[in-house]
Amino acid sequence: MHRSFVLRTLLSRNSRRCFSWSAPQVQLLRAALPHVPAYGWTQDAVAAAVASNARLSVAATGLVQAPYDLIAFCMDDWNDQLRQILLERVNNHADEWSQLSLADRLQFAFSTRLKLQQEFLQANRWHEAMAVGARPEYVVTTSEKLQTMVETVCSLCHEDDNTASLNALEQFSLGAIYVAAELHLVSNNDTMTRFEDDETWNFLRQQLIHWDRLRNTTVTALPESTATVAYVSSTLVSSLTSGLASLMFPSGMPRK
Repeated sequence: MHRSFVLRTLLSRNSRRCFSWSAPQVQLLRAALPHVPAYGWTQDAVAAAVASNARLSVAATGLVQAPYDLIAFCMDDWNDQLRQILLERVNNHADEWSQLSLADRLQFAFSTRLKLQQEFLQANRWHEAMAVGARPEYVVTTSEKLQTMVETVCSLCHEDDNTASLNALEQFSLGAIYVAAELHLVSNNDTMTRFEDDETWNFLRQQLIHWDRLRNTTVTALPESTATVAYVSSTLVSSLTSGLASLMFPSGMPRK
């Protein structure tokens, strides 16, 4: 199948899958996000957006339900930004991209995705978002958004169109590496140096190199199926993120 057709199909499929927001919701969500560092993932952030923007109606606040709408929109938006960045690399820098190893491409993709979260990580707000995303009522949606990101990265970073796509076990393990790197950033108490030092990026790179070695030496793999991918993605999010929530909020995450 021709590369350009594959990329257009991927972009169209994942866009439909991620974005289910109406235009008024998008306008309000984009206006509310700059207020999250001050107010958290709360309805207060939405109210602050309306109060500071004459084009937004007070009645519009009912279109967004904090906290999860704010968090879910962030994940969708970041996934779409990452997809566009990777497509630009594949289409406009094909020669350079083809010279990179699979581990190098994955390093670029995952570090790019993590850096999109910089504002909320440095404001000490993203650990709250991760804890909310682990709640039972949200964990399935959170896992789907993580799965979408991993599928996009795997599709656009895979080294050869003529080889089999990465299977469920390989995608699951990459998702685990990404979340581990995310937790690494969240656990760094020095908010000013989270993105300046090399500790997290070295950790991410070493994990990806190890993953690539195991991938090339492993004989057995999980069968490829949508159900398997969905199951392992859900397990990944619920186990890792719930563990983070229990550590940071031992008495229970306050509900807004």
